[in-house]
Amino acid sequence: MRGNSHALLVFTNLLAHSDAHGIADIHPRAISEEVGLTLEETKDALLYLEKQDPESRSPEMDGCRIVRMDGHREWGWQVVNYIKYRAIRNEDDRKEQNRIAQKKWRESKQDISNSKQRKPRKPESAQAEAEAEAEAEAEVKTFPPPATQKTYPSTRGKR
Repeated sequence: MRGNSHALLVFTNLLAHSDAHGIADIHPRAISEEVGLTLEETKDALLYLEKQDPESRSPEMDGCRIVRMDGHREWGWQVVNYIKYRAIRNEDDRKEQNRIAQKKWRESKQDISNSKQRKPRKPESAQAEAEAEAEAEAEVKTFPPPATQKTYPSTRGKR
């Protein structure tokens, strides 16, 4: 298929339209509209894909890439190695999914280890100063200084 961009476009379209068994039941006119080729270019590409390919790496069907499902109509093909292509795609999808999951797991482990690191402490002198201020404030609240205390005269016996 190397060098035949029309056949590559049409083949890719057939793969996209194939069911789980590799059957693409689509009319050449629909393919031509989807890939932007004329109907004649699409039919030529389909004929090319139906031909035997002596240089094919797959011995199935003598290297034909697609096989027409019904001889009396001009649409509907079985993609010869569809299950093989699907397995490759599924394996690639699985590898990508595992790669993403592994990356997320590593990032979450890194986040956890970063949060477990010791928080920076104030220098001892600053911490001691803060504690002294806190103690001083506590004393002021509990025991007001004598100058601010009001004294009330005793009312005993002065009636």
